[in-house]
Amino acid sequence: MAGDRAKGRGRLSSIDMLPDEAQPDIVWAAEELRKRERLQKDILAEFNARIADRGLSPVSATAFNRYSTQLSLTTRRVEETHRIVAALGDRIDPAASDDLTMMIADLGKILVFELLQDAGHAGFSPKDAKELAMAARSFAQAQRASTDRILKLEKEMAGKVEAVAEAMVRETGLSAERAAEIRNQVLGVRK
Repeated sequence: MAGDRAKGRGRLSSIDMLPDEAQPDIVWAAEELRKRERLQKDILAEFNARIADRGLSPVSATAFNRYSTQLSLTTRRVEETHRIVAALGDRIDPAASDDLTMMIADLGKILVFELLQDAGHAGFSPKDAKELAMAARSFAQAQRASTDRILKLEKEMAGKVEAVAEAMVRETGLSAERAAEIRNQVLGVRK
């Protein structure tokens, strides 16, 4: 089974072994495969022509197919994650959105880590690595924004509770100590 395969770098493919000068061509091929507008054999033919212009040996159809399959699996996983997030986002009320943001950010960071672990045999380019780094950064920013929002709401709520406590003191004649006691015990707000 595929799931039983040992994790690790594995044997480098002929695409992995291409020199750095071929990276623009690898990125081009990956983008063409992702678009799904052309036949894979046509993309391979043009890819091989491009690397031949650089004096490099052609890549076999088998190696290119393995590269295409891995790229497709990774792309589908990311797209499926986006669809799930969008569906959940539509169904969750704003009160739970911060929890969802934190959960998705954690899952996203795990996905980035898993993708980086498989980068050796997934044919990642420098562009792919940069995009993963930007995704990880975005997840961290989302968590930070969510935390900042929660802190802001808590501060606003504390201010409102304080205003209510002061109004209770003025209008009911309660002592300030009794209002503070009510605020601390009943409302759970510490001052």
